[in-house]
Amino acid sequence: MLSLFGIAGEKERNRIKFRTLAQHSGFIVKPVRRLPKGYGIIFAASKE
Repeated sequence: MLSLFGIAGEKERNRIKFRTLAQHSGFIVKPVRRLPKGYGIIFAASKE
């Protein structure tokens, strides 16, 4: 999970929530790569 902190408050999102957010923002989501210690990278590309 990744925690985002900002003026409007914190959000904690898992892989599925990040994928959904990216897709609703107009991105094509590629596979997620897992990294050591529980981290991961979400690859996304613009539809344009």
